[in-house]
Amino acid sequence: MTGEVNETYLSDLHSRTTDENQSSFTDFVEDAEEDDLGTTIAVVSDPTGGIVEASDEFIPELGMPENELNNFRRVRNSIDIEDDVKRHNKAVEITGIDDKYADYMDNDSEARNKISELVERVENGEDITFVCFEKDPKWCHRHSLVEKVTEKVNDQ
Repeated sequence: MTGEVNETYLSDLHSRTTDENQSSFTDFVEDAEEDDLGTTIAVVSDPTGGIVEASDEFIPELGMPENELNNFRRVRNSIDIEDDVKRHNKAVEITGIDDKYADYMDNDSEARNKISELVERVENGEDITFVCFEKDPKWCHRHSLVEKVTEKVNDQ
């Protein structure tokens, strides 16, 4: 039985794990079973905001390479667009960071090894959910990571 590969962002993960209406531990367990994300894995190179603590695992090798992330941030901060989503996605377009991340996944030996390990886990039935910061409709590297792992699982 093959597992599933999913994705979410930190704010959503926080909202799923805390419930103001929860009256008992049993309620929490029942809610968690209905909305099970499997193993949550933080895939960031800059682990801020409690993402590592909120996730089950942390795999920094699958985060955006720091030099690319820093360049992206510099470009994003220089764009004169008020709308944060449009500014973010425009910076993605300008920097080509999506293609650079795809190249990184294909060519970095540590990233390839981590992807292979995750593919094996999914093939063995484990559900995994990649966690990063960006909420849709902002582009996020985890979208590419989900596609890559899913593609490799389906090719097996």
